[in-house]
Amino acid sequence: MFIFIKLRNPLKIFFLLCAVISSKHLSFSQNKTVDSLKTALKIAVSDTSRCKILSLLASKADENEWVVYNEQLLQLCEKNLKSVSRDNIAYLVIKKCYAEGIDNKGLIETDAGNFEKAVEFLNTSLNMQQELNDKIGMSSSLNNLGVAYTK
Repeated sequence: MFIFIKLRNPLKIFFLLCAVISSKHLSFSQNKTVDSLKTALKIAVSDTSRCKILSLLASKADENEWVVYNEQLLQLCEKNLKSVSRDNIAYLVIKKCYAEGIDNKGLIETDAGNFEKAVEFLNTSLNMQQELNDKIGMSSSLNNLGVAYTK
């Protein structure tokens, strides 16, 4: 079904077509990225790789899937943080992914209106990011804390 819009200005038509074409292209490339990450997750051997992939999926998947990937990420990280030595580089990678997952959990609670829980998760994430000296992670947690406090 086509919707006809009365546009007298050819420039408006051009910009409307560009917007439609680019939105379809962005959606398609997003799906390709998520599909590639899903395939990589299936064949990943090490838990460190699985953590990184789950973290990426949690940030790139659509609304219906990212929460599930985030929960899988948290479970995998919790399991591995107990068994991996703190001296091992894998510990740092897993802890960073865990902090990202906790930060995401804070976003989930913010969206649900549970602001006290959200602030608790976000502060936990911020503390982990500070331990790791992860400045990008710290800025993300601080930003998300600001969002939680303004709601």
